[in-house]
Amino acid sequence: MSSLAGPLNVRQVERAVDALFNHVQKKSKSGDKEQLIDSSDPVTVVIGMKKIPRTNGRVKPYMIKLKHSMYEAGSIETCLITRPPQRKYKDLLQSLNIDYISKVIDLKKLSSKYKQYEAKRQLSSSFDVFFADEKIIPKLPHLLGKEFFQKKKIPLTVKLGKQNLGDQFKRLLNSSPFFLAEGMCSVLKVGHTGMDRKQVVDNIIVGMDSVAKLLPKNWDFIQALNIRTHDSIALPIYSSLPTVSTITAAPAKSPKKRKSPGKREDEKDERPKKVKKAAGKAKEEAADEPAKEEEKKEEEITETPSAKKSAKKAAKPEVTKTPKSVQKKKISTPKSTMKASAKKVKAAA
Repeated sequence: MSSLAGPLNVRQVERAVDALFNHVQKKSKSGDKEQLIDSSDPVTVVIGMKKIPRTNGRVKPYMIKLKHSMYEAGSIETCLITRPPQRKYKDLLQSLNIDYISKVIDLKKLSSKYKQYEAKRQLSSSFDVFFADEKIIPKLPHLLGKEFFQKKKIPLTVKLGKQNLGDQFKRLLNSSPFFLAEGMCSVLKVGHTGMDRKQVVDNIIVGMDSVAKLLPKNWDFIQALNIRTHDSIALPIYSSLPTVSTITAAPAKSPKKRKSPGKREDEKDERPKKVKKAAGKAKEEAADEPAKEEEKKEEEITETPSAKKSAKKAAKPEVTKTPKSVQKKKISTPKSTMKASAKKVKAAA
């Protein structure tokens, strides 16, 4: 046991398994509806990686051999999903004396009879293990629905065309499928709550030793391990410190230099010829503007006095003058009127 445990603390694994089983028992006694339907819950190990592993496009799972089978022959219900017609494969199983396959269903019957959600739920609850022909695996997710994936009852792949069909079924019943996810976490099923606690502990240790061999750096690639059921909290059984490569600080970035708005020396001008000529003329005119302004100032300084007087006269507003003949002309009073006024003055005196 100790040789296979690796860095795992067996005592820590036993404590976590005991706590998980006690939690399930308390929940079943509380009268939970889901526990009344299913007598046992799958126990899975959640594997946290230090880096994202390379899957190289692999879709098929790795079959991890366990020390104790999760299924006992004769005490479990199994179902085989095949291509139509299903009678052909029933006769094949009988000829090979394989009597532990409880039911055979082909795709035609699966799509017609188990179309409703309730029918799919009853089908997933009626059997412990599902097998399927490898040629129909891509069609099953749509036909089975999410109920199978939530209960971790994904059909196991078999090659019905091979002669060692009986050995395939036995090997699958003693193994657990492991999908290496394209992310930081993967999951391995190691048993169920209907098994003995010691058997689940053994399966965790043996199963994780096999999983570590599939990873690039074995146990050094694993960050943490937790066990859980489908509706419980995750209980830790292993944790490692991050490697030096994952905690090294990134080098300090130097402040970016502001680029000048002008064109670089090594940059080529790819504009059309007409645009280049127009831009050149605009630059020449802009360069000539200061010289023109200086010339204007010099002209103002060198102006003659006569030019200045003419400029002042032009600037003064024009005033209309009355002619001198009109100004010198006096208003004359008749002599008769003068004499009359003089007589009036004397008379009054």
